[in-house]
Amino acid sequence: MNKNLFGHRTVKPRLVSIPEMAMLLLIILVSANCSKTSSQMEPGWEQKIIEMRRMKDQSFREFPSSPLAGIKRLTVLAGEKSFLVTEGSDIIVSDRQEENTRLALIGKDGTWTWENSSSDTTCLSRDQEVPSGAVLPGRVTFKIDRLLLVAYPSAKRLILIVFDPERPQFKNFKGLSYYPPNPKYAVSAAIEKLSNMSPLKMLTCRNLEKTFYRYAKIKFKLDGQSLELTAFKSNPDPEDQSDVLFIPFNDNTNGSTTYGTGRFFEIAEPAENQFIFDFNSCFNPLCSYSPAYNCPIPPSENFLNIAIPAGEKIYSHH
Repeated sequence: MNKNLFGHRTVKPRLVSIPEMAMLLLIILVSANCSKTSSQMEPGWEQKIIEMRRMKDQSFREFPSSPLAGIKRLTVLAGEKSFLVTEGSDIIVSDRQEENTRLALIGKDGTWTWENSSSDTTCLSRDQEVPSGAVLPGRVTFKIDRLLLVAYPSAKRLILIVFDPERPQFKNFKGLSYYPPNPKYAVSAAIEKLSNMSPLKMLTCRNLEKTFYRYAKIKFKLDGQSLELTAFKSNPDPEDQSDVLFIPFNDNTNGSTTYGTGRFFEIAEPAENQFIFDFNSCFNPLCSYSPAYNCPIPPSENFLNIAIPAGEKIYSHH
């Protein structure tokens, strides 16, 4: 993990975005306590949470693909050639080549290629330039004038998240809001793997669906209540599975002091059945910062009928 990724605006865009790197750091922090009990919290636990929050703030403030710089989401369907056309400071998808066409995208037989139509448009993958006419090697970043477009290709469509460093929410960002770290909400928990990874289609904030697979139950006690949350994975194939567990949840703070739709956890799968489940590390979905994202809505089975005043608060930036 290169700390120079947390550099200034002149750093070239990379395949792994800084918001994702911030999430990885949070995963590392949570994982450090996964095999501990509540009486064995790592020394300096509170300071480490504060430092992780500081680093996340820094990444949101400095990196060109900060969620706060996200302005829109574009969808390009496979099949016919599609064109990206600039209209002033905006960019749109068109089915025909126009005067201000900047590039073309062609999705065919499960792959995507791009064609450059402008001398000042570039395509990068892991800091390496992808030449015009080449097959996209996965996620790439297009640079068009001041805009960055991060492309997520799949067989049927290509999603583009457009970032503008002039977006006021990015330029005026002061910092995210959090509850102070509280060891009460770093609870002793048990993980119970499920025998069957049943699928669940989660509704998203864009009224679409994303499929996740139930992987385990996280069981714990808080304020005298026995509670549980379902942990999900995005792929049921053991050969392709990540060891990261996705745990979206709702609680009674949503809509008042925390984001109304709910909050998320992403933690490394605990090495042991007993571990520390630390609500101080829960965070807001990316759609809370920008309309460009498509975030799953926590399912009803992950509603906690209790207030969890820990972790990230609502971010008022509109």
